[in-house]
Amino acid sequence: MFNFFCKLFMNKKQIRLKKLILSKEDALKMSPWQLRQYFIITNILHDLDFYGKLLVFITRTPACNRVENEGKAVSQIFILIKYISSVYEMFEFLKKDVVGKFDKQSDLRDEATKIIKGYKNNYEKIYSFIRNKYRFHYEWQDDLEPFFCEAVKEYGNLDVYMSDVLSGNDVYSSSGAIVFATIISKMKKHGYSNKTSKGIFDDLAISVTNIGQQLKMFYRKYLVDVVLKSARYVDTGEVIEVSAKKFAECQLSFFVVPD
Repeated sequence: MFNFFCKLFMNKKQIRLKKLILSKEDALKMSPWQLRQYFIITNILHDLDFYGKLLVFITRTPACNRVENEGKAVSQIFILIKYISSVYEMFEFLKKDVVGKFDKQSDLRDEATKIIKGYKNNYEKIYSFIRNKYRFHYEWQDDLEPFFCEAVKEYGNLDVYMSDVLSGNDVYSSSGAIVFATIISKMKKHGYSNKTSKGIFDDLAISVTNIGQQLKMFYRKYLVDVVLKSARYVDTGEVIEVSAKKFAECQLSFFVVPD
């Protein structure tokens, strides 16, 4: 899985950013629907980058002992859940507020329809389950109780590692493991009965990364060619270069010492 992720990120030291401007005057001329699309799509694109990087970089985090390994694992699980849940919502927006608003056939509409078809055929059921049950995991879902009870029976003790300072180092390993066990239980009813837990995690991580890349390419194109173009944005021609670490140098430190 790690080699797969490596191919998705540019291994360069310099990144070029092209500046596009939508003037205040033209922004104020946008319809409420255009403004809605602008802000939601830019948020979507941010989240695709943010969760994608988090998932990849936490995967690279070295674990030198059992506690670090458990901390890394629970972070991976909850980042994956939030990433998948966000992708689910991105597809809901794509179906209702993008494809449904095209007034005629176009290459962009065909591209969106193709992406949606692949998603519906392969991942919509499990992504819907993860989003609806775990995206807002501060709300208790009564119908999950049998899943949790069964998982606790198999898992055993519930472990929490509490740091002696408020430094973000606490590890709630059992919560992550049990939540993921309930997801596995659901997935085994959808053709994953012969997969290990790691195999299922890898499949989910690779699928959401693949789908995220497809959505990113589509939404970037739609933002520029439809939303901004209709609002008369200006390509300033200004290119800004920023230095960036190579992918192989990027990772997250799970444990940190407070200043």
